[in-house]
Amino acid sequence: MAQGENFFGIKSGSTKSLTFAVRGGKQIIKDRVYRIKNPRSAMQMRQRILMAACGLAYKAMGQIVNHSWEGVPTGQNSYSKFMAVNLPLLKADANANAGRFGYPLYKVGSFVPGSFQISDGTLPVAERPIVNAIDGEHETIKLRIPCDNMAQFCQENGLRIGAYHTICVIFPTSTYAAYKFGYVRLAVLDDSADQVNADNVNSKFGANAGAGFRNATLGFEGGYVEVTAVAPGIPANTLGNTFACAINSREGDGVQLRSKASFVCVGIGPSSAQAFATWPVGKSLPLNGGSVVSSASGSGEDSGQQAATTYQVTTQRSGDFGSAVVSLAVDGSSVASGSYIEAGKTVNVTVTNAANMTELRVNGQAIEIETAGTTKTGSFVMPSASAVVTAAFPVAGGGGSDEPFDPGD
Repeated sequence: MAQGENFFGIKSGSTKSLTFAVRGGKQIIKDRVYRIKNPRSAMQMRQRILMAACGLAYKAMGQIVNHSWEGVPTGQNSYSKFMAVNLPLLKADANANAGRFGYPLYKVGSFVPGSFQISDGTLPVAERPIVNAIDGEHETIKLRIPCDNMAQFCQENGLRIGAYHTICVIFPTSTYAAYKFGYVRLAVLDDSADQVNADNVNSKFGANAGAGFRNATLGFEGGYVEVTAVAPGIPANTLGNTFACAINSREGDGVQLRSKASFVCVGIGPSSAQAFATWPVGKSLPLNGGSVVSSASGSGEDSGQQAATTYQVTTQRSGDFGSAVVSLAVDGSSVASGSYIEAGKTVNVTVTNAANMTELRVNGQAIEIETAGTTKTGSFVMPSASAVVTAAFPVAGGGGSDEPFDPGD
């Protein structure tokens, strides 16, 4: 690596043999790297799970989180802020396996919920909305926020006419472990001390829905503004795994002000351990669970008594996006990915969350399956040593201002 200057000024990018970068305002020149080593160590794969979880969350909630940080520019800077705030939270949760975040299965790519912090600033923290009811037939969520009169509401939240109180919601869909994000932006239209009631609530707030919500209507009952949002795809009986928080926002002196907001989630899955079991972790070293080399036989296996298998689970998709989970068991005991299985042993296969699975193939060979609801079971005989067992199965599954805090559609 070298520092240098050239006639055309500082540049970045790569030529056939060199890579140009800028660091500290100086030109850096280094050999171009063509082959990147990817040993898939456990540490690397755990970090990739965290990055995937955080990246999927940012993508799902991008309409809000790409400009929800007071004093942070929109776009890449907000993305960096979101990652810097939430990656430590994900890491701590994964280490404790505490269930405050869900983690993506390998190559599934579905947004899973978690206790993400989605904004920060100097305005008062908004009281958490109440998820009051879910109507699966009409695909609606009913939320409540306390509000007796607008003057008190504005004072408690640091708002005024023209400001926003944005309700953010993570809600489940009919696809296993797949969630959506939606929001309702309430514009403050009045800051008088008049009592809010069912007749005047629409003159106090203006409601606009975005992201996963189609539209929203307002009502009032018992000291609460009721917000009913249309949430396409939401199933019935999912009150316990629908999560909400709210962000206060308004224009300040030359800066857009925000409040801190975070989701509070409990008992979320897949857990870090469940997700990690589906990611391909390299096992080449003995202390990491790799093959045992016998000096007596020199065969590279454990005296031929056991076969090292790194079974890889492949979800072949047909139709819309779907996901399923495969687990193996021998003699009634579960087998983790990368474990030893003795050659000739009968291996039982269980596939869950696979309601539309039509067949199960192991190492390219179809095996007989039995069905119990959304669970499929089958078995195969462990082949010779060092086999890589691949289970494959087709699965069918379910399914405007750029800155919602600011004026616009």
